[in-house]
Amino acid sequence: MRGLIDNSVNIGGDQVITGVKTFPNSPIVNTTGNQTIAGIKTFSSRVMAAAATNNGSAITTTALSKVQNGYVKLGNGIIIQWGYNSGFGTDAVVTLPTPFSNANYSVVPTMLSGTKYGFPTYIKAHTATNFTGERNDSNKPPMLWVAIGY
Repeated sequence: MRGLIDNSVNIGGDQVITGVKTFPNSPIVNTTGNQTIAGIKTFSSRVMAAAATNNGSAITTTALSKVQNGYVKLGNGIIIQWGYNSGFGTDAVVTLPTPFSNANYSVVPTMLSGTKYGFPTYIKAHTATNFTGERNDSNKPPMLWVAIGY
């Protein structure tokens, strides 16, 4: 382990960290190689990882679009998308902010308002890039939606 450099701690090579470790004034810990941290560790600020492993030991963000129709891509391949559609009626096509790798994803629509009640809202079809919804309401109320896939 090397010392503090520009308020960061650099750990190189294979490391096994046990016991109590304190990194004062170090908001960043840079690691290379393999590290194993044993025991319970408490961090006074949030911990962020740069990359995830395939075994799910770390879930990280690889891409993020924090807008009205946005998404987050996680390091394990999962994509969570969300959006708003101002007029959701018969055969409303919604284009996803970022494509999924296939059509194996779930969409949950939520109607915000409408003068007619009792009309079901459902997804008729979906592809990797969009989904088509249905609501037999001539008022076409706005809709929020969330989609989860990979």
